[in-house]
Amino acid sequence: MCDPLRLNRWFRRGLYGVLTLMFVTGMIWLVADWKKSAPDGEMWQSMAAWLLMAHGGGAMITLLLLGAILPVHAYRSWRGRRNRTSGAIMVTMNAVLITTSFGLYYMGSEAIRPWLSDIHIGAGICLPIFLVAHILLGRRTAPV
Repeated sequence: MCDPLRLNRWFRRGLYGVLTLMFVTGMIWLVADWKKSAPDGEMWQSMAAWLLMAHGGGAMITLLLLGAILPVHAYRSWRGRRNRTSGAIMVTMNAVLITTSFGLYYMGSEAIRPWLSDIHIGAGICLPIFLVAHILLGRRTAPV
C-alpha cells in the first residue's frame, strides 16, 4: 500500500538535493569566512561571495519547495495526527532559517546581525539532523 503522505520521488530528490546544496554551501562559506583574514584571504573572500550567491539561489528554490509541501504534506499530516512533533520542529526550524536569513540580508543593524548570524548557523547545522529524524519517524508511523 502506498502512503499518501509520502512525497513524490522526484519532488523528494529535488528537495533533498537543494537542502544538500544549502548545507554544503553554508558549511564551506563558514570556512571561507573564517579564512578570509589569512594571507591568501582575497581568494577566500571571493569564494565566500560566490558561495553566498549559490546559497541565496538555493534558498529561493527551497522556499518554492517548502511552499509546495505545506498545503499537501504538512497540512494532511497534521490533520491525520501523524508525526506532529517532528513536523512542528521542521516547520519551526525552517521558519527560523527564513526569518534570520531575511534579517541578515535586509537589516543593517550591526548590533543584531551577529545574533541573527549565530542563530542562522546553528539552525542550519541542526536542520539535517532534524530532517533525518523526521523522515525516520514518518516511515515508522506509515501505514503498512
